[in-house]
Amino acid sequence: MVRYQAQVTLEESKLSMAWNLTSMSPRLCLDAGLHRLRDNSDDPQLNYKKSCFWHVYSLDKNLALNFGRTSNLQDFDITTSYPNSYPWLPNTPWHTLSYCFIDSSRARSRVYENSYSAHGQRQGQGSKEESARSIAAEIGRLIAICKVRISSKIRYTTTTKFRQGDSGEVPYSDEFNATVGTFLMTLYSILALTYSSMRPAHLGNALDFSSECISTARTCLQLHCELSTQFMARTDNSWRTYIGWWVGFIPVIILLCYTLRMLPR
Repeated sequence: MVRYQAQVTLEESKLSMAWNLTSMSPRLCLDAGLHRLRDNSDDPQLNYKKSCFWHVYSLDKNLALNFGRTSNLQDFDITTSYPNSYPWLPNTPWHTLSYCFIDSSRARSRVYENSYSAHGQRQGQGSKEESARSIAAEIGRLIAICKVRISSKIRYTTTTKFRQGDSGEVPYSDEFNATVGTFLMTLYSILALTYSSMRPAHLGNALDFSSECISTARTCLQLHCELSTQFMARTDNSWRTYIGWWVGFIPVIILLCYTLRMLPR
């Protein structure tokens, strides 16, 4: 219940309350031992417990990076594997998408550790760039998965399967289309942030960014424009949820700095 309250407060722009609630959820998970569940357990609720833990994990990592705060859950202390299935949505592409969410949350955690933590700040530029390249490769893999599944208009086609065994029918297909598109946009935003931490030697000015960073930021904003048009045309409250997902300042700041750098003096 706490994690859903955190999501609601985030959608209502009550950021401080959202973080307080999000911080409470990991503590409850740790107290219940959900971070160290055994796969060989005969607990009939095992998959539900795993799903609950990884949902809390994803929310915690995402908000930690957005707010610039240390995560409440540490990867080195987690042994719980991913859930085998989601009982309420059996054999659907939502499965693979949920695994991508978790993987992207792990990548967010690495971005924070590499660029913003005290440990990351002490690293040399060479070490930071090597770590950033590894993170960018992982995010690139997730982007490739999403782009294979959707068309240029952010539509799911039943002839494209997420993985072997997935059914062609997608429950809540409209929500699925919107979720994949929004997830793809956030991946581009995180990728742009990752590239911004890699500063080649020939870029001496603080407003300079690599060509990879500029290109990724542009792609992110272009996708944002497409998604905004779609969400604004809907009659439900999905626009508010979309804003909660949107990490828009990153590509905007990158392109603003680039524009200022290119202005004639």
